[in-house]
Amino acid sequence: MTFKEIEDAVKREVEDFSVEFLVDIPLLINELYLQVCDAVDPGVPNLLTVDTVATVVGKAFLSQPGDSSGKVESLYDLIDTRRLELINGDINTLRDRLGSLTQVGGITHWVPIGTKIWYGSIPAAAVNLEIIYYRNPTALAADTDKPVEIPSHLHRSVLVHGTAYKIFSRIEQEGENEALETAKQFALFTDGDDKFKAWVSRRQRVAGRKSADV
Repeated sequence: MTFKEIEDAVKREVEDFSVEFLVDIPLLINELYLQVCDAVDPGVPNLLTVDTVATVVGKAFLSQPGDSSGKVESLYDLIDTRRLELINGDINTLRDRLGSLTQVGGITHWVPIGTKIWYGSIPAAAVNLEIIYYRNPTALAADTDKPVEIPSHLHRSVLVHGTAYKIFSRIEQEGENEALETAKQFALFTDGDDKFKAWVSRRQRVAGRKSADV
């Protein structure tokens, strides 16, 4: 389905109950698109990408690429092609491992927090690092845009019914009919979301498999 087709389908689901939120439908569709992709662990395979980021002299953190979902898989030192060690924890865990967040030296460990990557030690000069991460899906804007990260047979259940559910759940004074519709839309969305997660899972590379087996 195209962006326009999804929007029109949502309007047909909700227009007999409320017109208050019709103007919000495009935004809600994009919010849901981002939400369902972000909920996949570790991420939607097609959204895995690679880029280069640079450290900042005197700082123990750098900004992730602007399209990053915050899910970072790996970080490599480009000079010696060394994979840096990811800390399983928070900023305090990183500090405990390093002994200090201000010491100067080569980077050995890192941890993603929010939109930043904290690392240590701090290189005396800026260095480039290769980052492998999951980006956010491209937002739908033009009428003809399609949510390509979700298979077409799930567009209606995930995005149409999911958006309709969001709208019905926002209606402050729900009557019996509205409450039934909210439950209906949620059930249809949940079924589609579960199928989407299963669809992604079947396409994720299993660790340890040989390429010929994939």
